[in-house]
Amino acid sequence: GHAGAGMGEMRSDTTHYCVIDRWGNAVDGLQSLSGHFGSQVVCPGTGMLLNNRMNYWHLDAGHPNLLQPGKRVRHTMNPVMVFDHAVEEGGALGLCCGTPGADVQVQVNMQIISAIYDHGLNVSEAIHAPRWTHIQTGMTSAYPHSAKSPESMIGEDRFGDAVIGELTRRGHPLRKVGAWAGGASMGAIQVSEFDSYLAASDPRRDGQALVF
Repeated sequence: GHAGAGMGEMRSDTTHYCVIDRWGNAVDGLQSLSGHFGSQVVCPGTGMLLNNRMNYWHLDAGHPNLLQPGKRVRHTMNPVMVFDHAVEEGGALGLCCGTPGADVQVQVNMQIISAIYDHGLNVSEAIHAPRWTHIQTGMTSAYPHSAKSPESMIGEDRFGDAVIGELTRRGHPLRKVGAWAGGASMGAIQVSEFDSYLAASDPRRDGQALVF
């Protein structure tokens, strides 16, 4: 993001976007350099910076993301398209979604998909629903990994004390955060059964949904 005349500071790092046109063509993408200037290497003649996602490797022996020959580094960019059956068999698009948010991306995508397909919420209701996130010790992506990742599970206080108390009783202590502080910034487009589009953007961070 930029700060410009008459404009407050905007968030930087990862950007998610999804677009569906009138003919049903869809694009769902995430762009991120990881660090603010990525690897600080520019492709000659393009002005485009290369990312520094290689800093996601771990160097601890036995870690599943250990740097080794022949492996691909894991990354956090997970834009999603959901189809009613296999694309190769003509499956119809039902949902585009994605979010910035480093290691919580997959968790938030799962919550949105489950809210829509398991619980019947529309895309706006799913995005506005209370949200939880969990970080495991030693598993965060960005270096130095362990130093930045004490075990933590948080939930927005809109879950209510009964839910949070029951999770704690079952051995899953959940730390309450503000009503809209659950992490990530989901953007999504849902295709309804009438082939109309429902677009929604997360109020937790900067974003916008447009239909025109």
